[in-house]
Amino acid sequence: MGVKVAYALPLAFAFLLVLLHWLRYGLGSGLRIRNRYVRWVLVGLVLLVFLLAVYVLLNRTGNQSKVRILPIELEFRDWLYRTFGVRPRTKEFLGYPVLLLGLYLWRRQVRLLGGMAVLLGFIAELSLVNTFEHLHHPILLSLTRAGLGLGMGVVFGLLALAVLRFVLPAREGWR
Repeated sequence: MGVKVAYALPLAFAFLLVLLHWLRYGLGSGLRIRNRYVRWVLVGLVLLVFLLAVYVLLNRTGNQSKVRILPIELEFRDWLYRTFGVRPRTKEFLGYPVLLLGLYLWRRQVRLLGGMAVLLGFIAELSLVNTFEHLHHPILLSLTRAGLGLGMGVVFGLLALAVLRFVLPAREGWR
C-alpha cells in the first residue's frame, strides 16, 4: 500500500499544479480545433487515457498486481534481462519519452496534451525514486537499472520527438 501511495500522492500534486495552470491560462492554442464538440471529445479522450494509464500504473505497482501481465511483456522483460544482465524498469524507459513529448507539446502551447504527457512521464521519475528505495538491492544494480532506463528512454524519446516534429511541423516563429 505504501508504494502505491508513494506514486499516487506526487501524481495527484502534479495534476493539481497542472490543473491550476490550465484554469489560469487555458488549455493552450497549439492545436487549433474550431469545432467545440470535437475539442471536448478530444479533452475527454485525453483524460480517459490519462486515468486509464494511472489506474494500470497504480494496480501494477507493488508485489501484487491486479492488472494481468501479458505473456508478451514477460517475454520482453526476459529478453531485456538476457540482453543487459539487468532489466531496466519499464516505467522509466517508457516514461522518459512521454515526458519529453509532453515538455515539447507544452512548449508548443498544446497544453492539454502536453500537460497530461508530462504528468504521465513523471511516472519515470517516481519509478527512479522507487528503484533506490529497495535497500536490499546492491547500489550498483540500482545505478545500472537507472542508467539503462534513462539511456533507453532518451533514445526512444528523441525518436518520438523526431516523429512528432514531422507530424506537427513548427509554425512561423518556432525554432
